[in-house]
This record gives sequence, C-alpha cells and structure tokens, in this order.
Amino acid sequence: MDSALNILGGVLLVAGSVFLLLGGLGLVRMPDVFNRIQAGTKATTLGTMLTLSGMEYFPIQV
Repeated sequence: MDSALNILGGVLLVAGSVFLLLGGLGLVRMPDVFNRIQAGTKATTLGTMLTLSGMEYFPIQV
C-alpha cells in the first residue's frame, strides 16, 4: 500500500512539473500580453495544485 501511494505521489509530481514547464513555455511563445497572462495562469495553477497534491503522499522522514 505504501509503495502504491509513493507511485501515485510521483506521478502527480511529474504531472505538476510538466504543467509548470508548459506554463513557462506558454509565457515565451504567446504573441499577445493577454494571451501570455492567461496561458501562464491556467497552467501554473494546475501545475502547482498537482505538485502540492503529489507532495501529500510522501511521508516526512526525520
């Protein structure tokens, strides 16, 4: 069970990182200021939520 949660957390972290990368790429590639704001905001919000959700599945080891 613990390894399944680690795999789920890893998948969510990778997916969040991909969305953050695509959001950064959207800031560079979009031609208009308003398109840049929209592309960056949507992708980075989803990427941040996925990354934070993935971090919940990894236990804190002290």
